[in-house]
Amino acid sequence: VLNASTAGAVGNDIFIRDTISNLAIGTVNAGSGNVNLESLIGAITDNDALGTNNITAATLTLDADDGIGTVADPLDITVTTLDAANVTLGAIVLTEANGLTVNNLSNSVVGGLIPLVSNIGSIALKDGSVVSNGGAVSLTATAGNITDADAGATAVNISTSAGSLSLSAKTNIGDITSFAAGTGEALEINLGAGTLTNASIVDAGGEIFLGVTGNLSAGAGAIVVGTGVDASVIVTATGDVNVSGGIVLDGNDSL
Repeated sequence: VLNASTAGAVGNDIFIRDTISNLAIGTVNAGSGNVNLESLIGAITDNDALGTNNITAATLTLDADDGIGTVADPLDITVTTLDAANVTLGAIVLTEANGLTVNNLSNSVVGGLIPLVSNIGSIALKDGSVVSNGGAVSLTATAGNITDADAGATAVNISTSAGSLSLSAKTNIGDITSFAAGTGEALEINLGAGTLTNASIVDAGGEIFLGVTGNLSAGAGAIVVGTGVDASVIVTATGDVNVSGGIVLDGNDSL
């Protein structure tokens, strides 16, 4: 079990590489420093009680061969920036405390899952940051937004290679500056032959702005906005859009 800490200042970093087995994480705390953890032939797992924070860092880099966290026990993190990659087996399952920017969240495993939850803050995605190999991707910002971190860019944020995609936020998915003009900062996605199973916001008056490369197929009731006060949805696609029964609005909402 790995427990490690530094004085916590910028530049007080932690770099651990396990070359022979799984890397079980107790508490790793670099404060404002960076953490880099590698498991060359195994997994990076949570060895603390469920829900107890495992890693605190400014920038967290995780590289594993056989998974990072599990669906039953996600790796709990408190970081500003995330770079995580998995190669051969397993999923990447992370729970962030305060919100983060994702530079890279990629799972090369065929059908390998990528669930990421932010308990309080928002999830900001850099261009090309979330990549699955046909596995389901699920991003949840329980008390925040899911946005494109690269203002003005139109490169894809999320690619699933035919895997399904679920997006859940409190207020916004993407950002609309003018509904009438159709402008703002779309969250850019490419699902291939995959399905959008959920794009939902809770707050009345919230926004969903999706830019789709290729075709969009949405499951029944997939796109849901808060009720009671004007909410807005913009979906653009370079291919076909099939959302029959997939969008749930009320009388105050705009599509």
